[in-house]
Amino acid sequence: MLLVIPAITIRGSVCDESIRALLPFDDGYLFPDERAQLLRKENAKALHLVIEGEEEWCEHALSIIHSIKEVVDVPTAVSLHTLPDSMKMLDAMVAEGIYRIILPQETPLERIQELIAHLSPQRVVPSASFEATENFEALKHLGVQRVALIHADDKGSLDWDRLTVLAEKARTLGMRLTVLFGIRSYAELHRLDGFAPVVDSLVLGHALEEDVFPCQKLWRSVEVSFASAVGAGANLWVNPIKEAS
Repeated sequence: MLLVIPAITIRGSVCDESIRALLPFDDGYLFPDERAQLLRKENAKALHLVIEGEEEWCEHALSIIHSIKEVVDVPTAVSLHTLPDSMKMLDAMVAEGIYRIILPQETPLERIQELIAHLSPQRVVPSASFEATENFEALKHLGVQRVALIHADDKGSLDWDRLTVLAEKARTLGMRLTVLFGIRSYAELHRLDGFAPVVDSLVLGHALEEDVFPCQKLWRSVEVSFASAVGAGANLWVNPIKEAS
C-alpha cells in the first residue's frame, strides 16, 4: 500500500503557502509546527520537510526542525539542496530526529558512499529526476536501498512512461522508489499505487494545500467547523503522552 507523505515547504520562518480553505483561521496554519500538528491530526504517518532559502543544517533551520519534532511523533525526512562540508552538520539534523535525508541530484557517487558509511543506507537516499538517465546499478553497488524520484514541477503531472522504465530498473535491482510530487488527482494516485511495491511512498506538496483530493473536502469541512466553534487550535494534534503528563 502506498504511503502518502505530506511535504511542508518552509521559507524564512513560515510555510510557503497557506491551506486555502483554512485561510480565515490562523492564516491557513502558516507556522511550520502548527502545520505539522494539523497534518498529524489528519492522520499523517510521516512528514517531509523542504527548507527554501537557507541551508537545512543552519541554526535557524535546525530550530524549525526542532520545533516540529517537539510537537509531532511521526518520522520526518528532509530534502537537501546542497551538501555540507562537515558530517557534523548532518549529525545535527539526525540529532533533531530526522530519519531520512534526501540528497541533491548532483551528489557524486563517492560522496554518496561516504554518507552511507557514516549515516546508514536506511537514512541516506539519493535523488534523481525523471528525465535523467540514472545509473541505478552503480547506486546499488554502493549499498543504496532507495532512490527519490523528483518531479520538478510540483503543479504538473508525472511522465508515466518514464516512471515505468525507472520502476522496472529498480525492481530488477531490489530497490525501492519514493516519488516526490507530480500527483494532482485521485485517479493519478490510484495509478501510482499500481507501481507498488517498487514505488512504496509518495511525497505531496501543493496538491494537498490546494485540496485536490476528494477526501480533503471532508477534512476541511470538519476543520472549519471546529475552528469556527472552538478556535484554530482545535485542529492541532496534541501528543496524548505529553498531555497526560
